[in-house]
Amino acid sequence: MPDKYPFKEVVEKEFRERLKNKGWLLVDLFGHSCAPCTSRDAEKNVVNELQNYQPPIESLRMDVEKGEGLLEEFQINGIPTLILFKDGRRRGQFVDIPDEDGQNVLDWLKAELT
Repeated sequence: MPDKYPFKEVVEKEFRERLKNKGWLLVDLFGHSCAPCTSRDAEKNVVNELQNYQPPIESLRMDVEKGEGLLEEFQINGIPTLILFKDGRRRGQFVDIPDEDGQNVLDWLKAELT
């Protein structure tokens, strides 16, 4: 059965390990109690587009309610929030509800990747 959420859900320890890797990493910080965070149609469209990017962009999601201190560490004032990392360093942040088709996220990503 395919994963309901196209971003792979990880716990904080795995997230921290992935940050040590080289390359691009897109992280969706969400909360199970956040209604906009549970709608994933836009996320599926974004992940489908990400498959065409070179170099590849890994996509993860993490429940901030399980990651102690993440909101403060990354200065997150609201969720859902997407953070783009390159070689472990934060390159950009998207704080908004994605359009139905995720186009506003894709536009943001394209701007960050250029």
